[in-house]
Amino acid sequence: MGRTYTAEGEAIDALTKAILVNPSLINQNAPGIAYFQFGEYDKALATFEHVTELDPDNYLGHQNTGVIYFQQAKYDEAIVEFQKAIELQPGADLYSNLGLALLYLKRYPEAITALEKSARTHPNEEVVVGNLADGYRWSGQRERAKTTYDRAISLAIANLGVNPKDANVLGDLALYYAKTGQASLADHYIRQARLIDATNPDLIYEEAVVYVLAKQPAQAMNSLRSAFEKGFSPGRAKLDLELSPIQGKPEFQKLVAEYLDKKS
Repeated sequence: MGRTYTAEGEAIDALTKAILVNPSLINQNAPGIAYFQFGEYDKALATFEHVTELDPDNYLGHQNTGVIYFQQAKYDEAIVEFQKAIELQPGADLYSNLGLALLYLKRYPEAITALEKSARTHPNEEVVVGNLADGYRWSGQRERAKTTYDRAISLAIANLGVNPKDANVLGDLALYYAKTGQASLADHYIRQARLIDATNPDLIYEEAVVYVLAKQPAQAMNSLRSAFEKGFSPGRAKLDLELSPIQGKPEFQKLVAEYLDKKS
């Protein structure tokens, strides 16, 4: 029941009752996932840290803690948690997360190594392939980036053939098209994603990235404000290379500073 509720209070209440009935690690972990989905990253972090205290050898606790640190733009801390998770349970998804954190710190050789390892193990996961494409693009390997984005696009379209209303895949597809210079297709798919899930802070942020890459800075700023209001980390926006065309603008710096102050 907790997983089906769309209101935060109802979801957390049901998931908390589930822990009272059965305090398994899966149930202990569930409220953290709900908090994450509602953009309550501090509460999600506290939940995942508690799971790790209960079972330090469970890789999922470290992985989920790393994901929250990543969302909060605490990339060094995220890397430590991802590495702990990899030690406990090597897996492609873990290497992809590690690679992304390294990318944000511009540690490109290490990032590419992790992302390539992930893609070799999971060549048919569009998110993993898309992350590798980002790594190639950010590190200046344009031809390899283009080929890899094309592969990610094909995989995302195949996924939509199974579930055409998957907002996360629609958002990913919008980004792949935006990053390959196909602005009209990017706009089409991000609009579809937002119609399905209008409140997801990650999708709102992806909309901002689409606008930046389409050279529409005013619309990007509006989307960024909405994403920050929903809990998206201004620290991530401050370091995201995709936003480099607007990061030097006074209005961007003012907006980021405003929401960083709110979090302090």
